[in-house]
Amino acid sequence: RATRAALEAHPNAPLLDFDTGAELLYRFIDDLHAYAATYASLAVDKHERERWVERYQPKTNAIAAGVSGLRAALVMMVLGAFWIATAWPSGSTLTLNAATVCALASSSPNPKRTVFQMAAGTLVASVMGMLAVYGVYPRIDGFPLLCAALAPFLLFGVFMTTRPALAGYGVGYCIFFCFLAGPDNVVHYDPSAFINDAIALVLSMLVSSVAFAVLLPPSTPWLRNRLLVDLRRQVAVASRARLGRVRSRFESGARDLMFQINALAQDDPAAKRDTLRWLFSVLEVGNAVIDLRREVAMLPAGPRYAKTMPWRVSLHTVCDALSALFERPRADRFERALEATANAIRAVQSLLAEFTPPRDERHQLQRILSQLHFIRTALLDPQSPLEPLMSARADASQGVPHAA
Repeated sequence: RATRAALEAHPNAPLLDFDTGAELLYRFIDDLHAYAATYASLAVDKHERERWVERYQPKTNAIAAGVSGLRAALVMMVLGAFWIATAWPSGSTLTLNAATVCALASSSPNPKRTVFQMAAGTLVASVMGMLAVYGVYPRIDGFPLLCAALAPFLLFGVFMTTRPALAGYGVGYCIFFCFLAGPDNVVHYDPSAFINDAIALVLSMLVSSVAFAVLLPPSTPWLRNRLLVDLRRQVAVASRARLGRVRSRFESGARDLMFQINALAQDDPAAKRDTLRWLFSVLEVGNAVIDLRREVAMLPAGPRYAKTMPWRVSLHTVCDALSALFERPRADRFERALEATANAIRAVQSLLAEFTPPRDERHQLQRILSQLHFIRTALLDPQSPLEPLMSARADASQGVPHAA
């Protein structure tokens, strides 16, 4: 307050910049205090901070989910037709396991490789299972001996799951060793059925691996681009969703999408860096929009704060312009968002100049002004992924010719 009072004596002092910086400093201190309080609550068995009703709300792309379902359906149709044509006794195992594997692997970063590794692990499990069922089980009796006999087989699979390079093999081995060699209350020795089931399991995974490689592979750029569009659309969620739980919905959705994109871009540092830039931009602008909406919602009832007032209309224009910009970034939409933000800043400044509100109301209006200025600053940030649009805007305003 003392610094601001000193700045007010200078006619050209950037008071709006100072107010925005001070508001961000207050927010940082408040967030840091909340983080420390949450960390301290972990030392208590029951704490009020653990009784929040906020929920993590993951975000799933409808097109990606539809493609995964269509891929699984096609695999089941092909294998089901093969089952009907051959009357194979293990056809049900072939078809159902293919559906299960498609569902399990669809969310992995590289499902083609994951399923192929599971098939290799299942092949090893088939060999080990035959040794266990037909070489070990007939020579043991009682539960202790059963535990001792199964321990080496299971330890081998668990060991593979602890190594990142062998995790896929380990998952296939552990799951399907138990499926093939799991001891029944009365062990049924049928080598032909065992071999048929083993072939069905391996074949179903190989077909699923081919399907992941051929039918719209999830690792291709189209899925990452769709998820990136969903990430940018979280700004629209912050602008239009109901205020009750908009913060948790916005934050959890944005971070979940970021993790999904990073999983698809494991070997692409440039894509990861681009995703983080968009995440930070979305979080900055989205949280500022949520804070702006909450400040407006807490204003007292009165004709100056009615929804039809020009300054309130300008705020809605800002939210709509930001949603359109992040949904499809273009130079004209960037220009429109900047213009809408500047108009809203002038409208709120005019409102503050028209009358002298009570102290609390004035602070609310100043916070609204600070949020608008912060949004404008975030849009003009040279480290933002919107920087190319800013450069195009500057070139267009200067009439720079482009050879391209």
